Amino acid sequence: MLCLEKGLEVASDVVDHNIPLAWGGTDDRENKQGLCNPCHDEKSKAERAFTRRR
Repeated sequence: MLCLEKGLEVASDVVDHNIPLAWGGTDDRENKQGLCNPCHDEKSKAERAFTRRR
């Protein structure tokens, strides 16, 4: 979980897919994590940038 990796102990605001559905990820529980809004926004931005570079 990105929040905890950053040392943030906050409530989860968003259910995030570890591997995005658009990249072939599943909707299974093992592919989900709870993130705060700032961490989710950061992860989504990085995923969009990666997709554009591909």
